[in-house]
Parts: sequence; structure tokens; C-alpha cells
Amino acid sequence: MDLTEEQHKEVKQAYATLTKLYMRVKGYVIASEDLETLSEASEDETLAGQECLSVAAINELRNGFDHDNRVKAVLLLGDNSGAEKAKLGPYEYCVKNVNKAIGHVYRAGYDALEIVYLHESSEIVRLLDGFRMSTLATVMPDYAEAIHAKRDAARELHKKAKSFKDVESEKLLEEGQLGEGFSVHFDNYEKAVAILDALVQTLHGKLPVLQQVEEEKERDLEGQLRTARSQRNWALIGILATVVLAAIGILVTWAMR
Repeated sequence: MDLTEEQHKEVKQAYATLTKLYMRVKGYVIASEDLETLSEASEDETLAGQECLSVAAINELRNGFDHDNRVKAVLLLGDNSGAEKAKLGPYEYCVKNVNKAIGHVYRAGYDALEIVYLHESSEIVRLLDGFRMSTLATVMPDYAEAIHAKRDAARELHKKAKSFKDVESEKLLEEGQLGEGFSVHFDNYEKAVAILDALVQTLHGKLPVLQQVEEEKERDLEGQLRTARSQRNWALIGILATVVLAAIGILVTWAMR
């Protein structure tokens, strides 16, 4: 049985959603592939040093392509064998598989964004490494709010999105359902990455000043240590002089008897 005109329209709208989402996700997959290996300072120690190519994302796209072509088999070839095997009508079969294709593309986006998120996180760690807190506070008096608070906000968004991706999305995908959670948590992933990217740009901009202030503080510290050593040496000389003079005094007294 063929799809009605209204059913064709609904499937077409679903395909429009799939295509728009794919074009959005494609950029993140390419971005993740363009990155070099994850820094050894990566928040996830199990991934540190690994290549950024997301095999998981590519696999999700492959699965999405498979469901896409199951629908095209019905729409373009009039082949209802898949629907009959699944014991579904052509329309229900098409809707279920378009939804699964969309779900897989979302999950590909999650996997690609995970790589970008981890890369940005490790880049922040790398940029902050070696600077004492007093240097950071001097250059950025609002460091706690400007860096830490925003970083924590990104972590919270990432935590919720990753939890949905790892647990709920797989179950919904298996059922061929698309709740709003897919788009909500994809947005959360994007927001988390955007926050971290802005922090990376901020720190890159502050890097020359941070290095200058750190060097000044290091010179000041070395000067303080030299002064402290000098004062300690003079104190020791004073003590030794007192002891020597006292010894001389005792010897002179004994010689005069």
C-alpha cells in the first residue's frame, strides 16, 4: 500500500529535519577530524594522547545512512519488503526509520562534540599550566567568575548532555522515538563547547601579559631569596664574630693572669 499525499508530506518534513541536522553535525565531525591529538592534560585521562578522529561519530553516520536508505527503498523503489519484515505499514516503517536516522545523526553530533569539548578542556589546562594563582589574579582580577565559574557551567552542561547521550538516547533510538531531549542536549553540548572556546580565546589573548607578569614575579621571588640569603649570611657572620671575639676575650684574660 502506497503512502497518502499527507503521509508523503509528513515524511518529507521529517527529511527536511534530517538534512538540516546533518549539515549542522557535519561541521562538528569535520572540526573534530581537523584537531590534532588530545593533549596529555585532557580531563579524560583515558583519552589523553589519542587521535581526535571520532570513529564513534562515523559509525553513527553509517547507521543513519542505513536507515535513510530503508526509507528511500519504500519511497523511490516501491520496495515494501523491509516494512513487511518489520510487520509495519509503509508509512509507519518510513516514520520509524527517518526518526532512527535523525537519532543516529544526533548521536554522531554528540560524539564529535565530545571530542571538541575534550580538546578545548585540555587546551585550557595547557594554557593555565605554569602560572601561579597570584599571576592569574593580577592579570584577571575577576578570574574566579571569568574563568572558573564559566568553566564549571560548561562542565555542568556537558555532564547532562553526555548522560543523555550515553543512557537515554540509545533507548529512545532503539524504539524509533524522538523526544525533545535529543535537540535540548545537543544544544547543551554546543553551548558547553562555545563557552570553552570563548575561554580558550580569552586565555590566548591574555597569554603575553600572563607570561610577562609571571616572569616579573619570578624575578621578584629570586630577589627576595637573594636578600633572605644575604641577611642569613650576615647574621651567621655576626654570630661567628661574636663567638670569636668572646673566645679572644677569654684567651686574653687567661694570658694576663
